[in-house]
Amino acid sequence: MIRQSSDDALDALLQELGPADPPDGFSRGVMRQVGNRPRAGAGRVKSFSNGGVEMKKVIWGVAAAAAIILAIFTVRGFPVVEHGTEATVGAAQKYEAPQLSSKDVVLGDTAAQTFLQSATFDRLIKDPEARSLLSNAAVQTALRNAEFTSAVRNADVRATLRNQVVANIFSDAAARAELEAGLKSNMRAGATANVVDAGIKANAVEAGMKANAVAGIQANMAAGIKSNAVAQVLGDSNLSAALSIPAVRAAMSVAAFRDAMSHAELAAALNNASFLAAIRDAGFVAALNRSEFGASLAGR
Repeated sequence: MIRQSSDDALDALLQELGPADPPDGFSRGVMRQVGNRPRAGAGRVKSFSNGGVEMKKVIWGVAAAAAIILAIFTVRGFPVVEHGTEATVGAAQKYEAPQLSSKDVVLGDTAAQTFLQSATFDRLIKDPEARSLLSNAAVQTALRNAEFTSAVRNADVRATLRNQVVANIFSDAAARAELEAGLKSNMRAGATANVVDAGIKANAVEAGMKANAVAGIQANMAAGIKSNAVAQVLGDSNLSAALSIPAVRAAMSVAAFRDAMSHAELAAALNNASFLAAIRDAGFVAALNRSEFGASLAGR
């Protein structure tokens, strides 16, 4: 076989490029093209006297073209398939949903279950006074508010809920509105006093200004209060502090809750030891919404 200068150049190019893995189906494609070439040009090849040499040139030409294409792919990277079944698989991979991790799984309320299985709950259910309080629908509704339950842990709040003067104020729309206005004035007065305290320096003139400012606020508050009952409540720091909690005012705004607190045995149960231990448990509010809680109350 006669080697030509192009043969040496092709060999040198292949050695310089080194080994590389072609993409899937590349070899089959090249061989298919090689197989198709003789059939397409068979008549022309046979017409030449040196047909064997021409066939060799065709094969070497195809091989050289394949080697050059392979070299380009190796340097620049193989092209991404954008059509056919491969493209369909690629599209499916783009929209494949990510696997859920343990953080995505919403866990159950174990605090409620822990409370229902605790000795605290057992004592609560076995205590007739506490069970009577919790069996009241209005009381249960109020206690499902975590802010209210947290507030009831305070003795002053419990005393406020039992206070008949407070109940009477919330039974009257005008008196309640007056109380609300007075509570807001108290909060504004406290904020103003804090500002004055922060800005006053230790000298007689500025001290006099502070006294005048506070006196003016108190005079305005007194002028706005028409009801003796409201004035009495606002004048009691424990009552006004308890009623400054929105959840407490919301509970007292419900007639059924006020009616429950008007019954001496239910009002007294607010200080029941079993009840107080229960509402201090982190799982109490969540457990109150469980059917097991209601079943236990009804079953005893």
